[in-house]
Amino acid sequence: MAYDLKFFKRKESTLSGDDVLGYLTEHLNLNENGSCWYAEVGATEAYFFFENTENIDDSEGEDDEFEGFESINISFSLNFIRPDFFGFASFNFVNQFINDLDLYIYNPQSPSEEELPVKYSEEELYKDWSTRNASISSNYFKEYNLNYYPIDKSNYFYEYNLRLEEFQDTLGDNYNVPKMFFYKTFKEDKLCTGAAWIRELPSILPKVDYVFVLVERWRWFKRTEELKVVAYGVFIEEMKDLLEEYEFENCKIMNTNSVKKAQHILNNLAYEGWVKDFGKSIRTDLVVNVKEE
Repeated sequence: MAYDLKFFKRKESTLSGDDVLGYLTEHLNLNENGSCWYAEVGATEAYFFFENTENIDDSEGEDDEFEGFESINISFSLNFIRPDFFGFASFNFVNQFINDLDLYIYNPQSPSEEELPVKYSEEELYKDWSTRNASISSNYFKEYNLNYYPIDKSNYFYEYNLRLEEFQDTLGDNYNVPKMFFYKTFKEDKLCTGAAWIRELPSILPKVDYVFVLVERWRWFKRTEELKVVAYGVFIEEMKDLLEEYEFENCKIMNTNSVKKAQHILNNLAYEGWVKDFGKSIRTDLVVNVKEE
């Protein structure tokens, strides 16, 4: 199930097919078949794609002919049953696409009153997709075994991961800049967020539910290293004298001069469990911002 858009130009437009294909290839990733362009939005796990429909048989075909307009044989698709943030970058690019190339949109889901292609705004498209996405996600919640996460926390997840590369470039390769990920506990069957802490490196830490810390563990007279699951509040409280505020909302940083001081604390943190026994990671496309209907 996907939200589809079709693009048109005015018949008097001098825009060529090569212009359109060149634009998409410049800004997005072209697949091996050369017929589909996709975007993976940073480390957010959000994605969308455009498709060349020139050689696709459209048996209905009714919505491909409008007086004064000509199809450019390109469609856009964004799946439903996704976190709301999938729409942010998607419709931002659609807006850029139609403005840069002076294009018009036919929306099969919501035809205009005149039933002609129009220049929808980014906000109009996002709102239309978001409303439909919420309804469909709620209807299929149980069937698809979806996971609810509040929209404000979900958007924080997106905004932080979106800037991951920027943070790494600013701080340098000597810093650990962890990706936020979704995680589901076995015991409570609760969806939460986590981030990994590498003990040997200075690091930043976004506001998550759990911090995954690599610590020493003795098992059968043998020293091993395993991931310990520590509640975020416990981690912050124990490390408060070694952490500073970072430029991103509710984000902390431990600089190089505090790393050695933190080692003993890290080994002795109260923990919720070992990662393999505590829960499992959850794909972002199984997370939604509505509950079962």
